[in-house]
Amino acid sequence: GFLDMLSYFVSPRFILFADDLARLVIGRRLLESVEGGSTGRLLFRISPILSLVELSYEDPYTGLELPVEQAPDGAIDALLIRRVVERAPRGSLVVVEEPENHKNPGLLIELARYVARSAVEKEMTLVMTSHNTLLLHAVAKLVEEQGISPEDVAVHYLERGKEGPWTRARRIAIYSDGTFEELPGLDKVLVSLF
Repeated sequence: GFLDMLSYFVSPRFILFADDLARLVIGRRLLESVEGGSTGRLLFRISPILSLVELSYEDPYTGLELPVEQAPDGAIDALLIRRVVERAPRGSLVVVEEPENHKNPGLLIELARYVARSAVEKEMTLVMTSHNTLLLHAVAKLVEEQGISPEDVAVHYLERGKEGPWTRARRIAIYSDGTFEELPGLDKVLVSLF
């Protein structure tokens, strides 16, 4: 049927992602799930609003407007993360995996500070995973400037144990002056570079 034909052209995961994104951005679902007997049935409905909406990106410095597919990946990703945090209900859980991907350091710092401050204001639980210590330092600077308190932030370092393949989490204290108890792994990276 229609679902089989559609799956040849578009990944089923993308269809579900697009539906969630549309619900978040325009407040309306693209797809409707309808129960159909004991086995269930998924019914796709394309919203007529899609033909009226054109997504584009406007560069904040030049004012140049680009189609989304030609815009910088990091900028689009940052805007989507900001939108999710803006629209998330008070007290909700938001998980962002590796927000540093495709972002220059300035954009990453701005994004980290924005989402951290917003999470505190909305009493949300925000979980961000990262391989980039710049993200941690941006949040630490916000603590130093008293934009958020050290009690609002928890830093956990994940590492492989010597006793096997299991990963352990260690909590690292962040102090009111914006410093950390320690940042494991950072010394190892610096020593390997120099």
